[in-house]
Amino acid sequence: MKKLSAVIGVVLLAGLAPPAEAQNLYGANPFPGGPIPIPLPGPVNNVCTPGTELFHTITVPDAGLVADLNVHLNLTHTWYGDLDITVTSPSGTVAFVKDGLPDDSSDLGGTYILNDEAAGSWDAAAAAVGGAVVIPPGSYTVDVPLSVFDGESITGVWTITICDTFAGDLGTLNGAVLAITKLSPGFSEDFEGGGLGAYVETNGAGAATPTLWHGEALCTVGTPIPAAMGTNAASYNQGDIGTYTYNTGAANSGAIQSPTMPLLPGLSAILTFDYLRETEPGAAFDQCFVESRVAAGVYATDAQITGLSVCAVTSVSLALGAVGASIQHQFRFNSGDGVLNDFQGWTVDNVDVKGVAGGVGLLLSENFEGGSLGAYRETDSAGTSAPTLWHAESQCAAGTPIPASMGSFAASYNQGNIGTYTYNTGAANAGAIQSPLSPLPSGSTAVLEFDYLKETEGGGTGTFDQCFVESRAAGGAYATDAQITGNSVCTSTTVCVTLGASAATIQHRFRFNSVDGVGNDHQGWSVDNISLVASPGGFVSPFISGCGPITIASAGSPDLGATFSVSLGGLSGGGIPVMWIGFLFTSIPLCPAGCLQGTTLDIMFPGTSMISGMIPCDPALIGGVFSIQGADIFGAGGCLPGAPFAVPFNVSNTLDIVIG
Repeated sequence: MKKLSAVIGVVLLAGLAPPAEAQNLYGANPFPGGPIPIPLPGPVNNVCTPGTELFHTITVPDAGLVADLNVHLNLTHTWYGDLDITVTSPSGTVAFVKDGLPDDSSDLGGTYILNDEAAGSWDAAAAAVGGAVVIPPGSYTVDVPLSVFDGESITGVWTITICDTFAGDLGTLNGAVLAITKLSPGFSEDFEGGGLGAYVETNGAGAATPTLWHGEALCTVGTPIPAAMGTNAASYNQGDIGTYTYNTGAANSGAIQSPTMPLLPGLSAILTFDYLRETEPGAAFDQCFVESRVAAGVYATDAQITGLSVCAVTSVSLALGAVGASIQHQFRFNSGDGVLNDFQGWTVDNVDVKGVAGGVGLLLSENFEGGSLGAYRETDSAGTSAPTLWHAESQCAAGTPIPASMGSFAASYNQGNIGTYTYNTGAANAGAIQSPLSPLPSGSTAVLEFDYLKETEGGGTGTFDQCFVESRAAGGAYATDAQITGNSVCTSTTVCVTLGASAATIQHRFRFNSVDGVGNDHQGWSVDNISLVASPGGFVSPFISGCGPITIASAGSPDLGATFSVSLGGLSGGGIPVMWIGFLFTSIPLCPAGCLQGTTLDIMFPGTSMISGMIPCDPALIGGVFSIQGADIFGAGGCLPGAPFAVPFNVSNTLDIVIG
């Protein structure tokens, strides 16, 4: 249950969609070795019995991210309703593309293309043809959209699982192909050409006009912009005529506007940039805005930059609010008046916009696939910019690539950039990579998810070679949120950390400290696939559906990374407990005693009186909804023997659960 998106089926996903690449096909149809029989079901009908599934794997060797996925299945089977079918990505996300419902007696015979853009659903096609008739091969939508995979890495092993849930009907899988359209990179601009690059000057409302924006190499007379910004940036001042202020003798304003950028459905565009800023104190004058809009629409403010950063780099990451198929953003300056304008103004650089797989509250995403440290900056332990052993790295040891689930690059603390995959420098060493500033909505908690590799002294003891995750309010002191101990040598481990910083703007970092100069001949620490989200917190809401003495209760909160459990009480002792997870609300009467089925029977747990586990640390799950209900078969005090069941039973209330 690594990805609960497999359970709830309500993931919000997004990504930039520049010109689509052609579909890449992986797999075979038909199989060169002939059809593969689908195993016979287990002893209990209408339940997928573990050990009876057909697992078919397709390995994708290429790199890239999913922009669109279609699945081609060549199937022969009588009774369509018997089959459960899932698709699992290398990252662990599961799409329950067919759940055995409806219980349709139509047959399968041919290649069926599972496609989110198809005109009709597979279930509807089955219902239309009726019993014992082959569903026409073709393109159909499925129960859980394949868009749950959008933005994920395509690299690695994909698994198609088919389970026959009812005896009496047989079939085969004759071929299987993944048709993947890869996501092209997003937009970036570093102004190293000496001008404004892809940006154009406007009046702030989208009309082209000359402004004080220009390409600039200095932050003030004789002082170059910081090395982290390269040799050129975009500045709002009069540096192009040798005057490093925006004092023109009158009020002035202007913007630089990006090109339009297509977005995949779901829209989650993250903008990261560096800036320098010196203006009149306060937020009422000399205003610096980041704004976005649906192409050709009206700009809305996503953030006002108020902090001063005089000839010193500050990095910011924020989610753009524009919702539409194609968006634009702009950096807009407004002096407000013509006085107190003898300051250096605003300079922006290293702009990056990318579409990411994520959901509500996504603040930052970084996978280092550009071959650099991306949005992060090297610092010493005090937070001052400094060279360290952190760098972008493609190997975990000499000749051994990082795991496929981490893509092509990660951020590593070792000397792999000079061919030495240890942090043995002959002396104690330390260093951090620091995130951009991230605005945190009021009432939210910041949750950080990332993958890591780790090999340090003593099997990963916390005494030496320490690995810390730390956070702070902007400009404050860092506090430790987690220390990563134990080793994960060339094997990716995913961790979820709740950050303690709770200010309006926060920052986090990954910090390594060898403590001493001995025992340092180890691979160090690598981090990747970082997501920072603002979580509003989960909650549980009961729905009155029970009858008889059986009760249901939850423990813990359904938050990312938290342990959460649901258990039954009041059981008869002589009965058989059963619990189930459902994705849809129902209110189906079960007998005159008032028992109701409060949710669909999507995942059954026979003989179980408790379901417990950790909510996966997947930012896309925030806001996801599922339900849990239970029953006591043969338990007294509820429904008596009769229609629709021949035995007594009682059922619990239903818990509707929202993930936070």
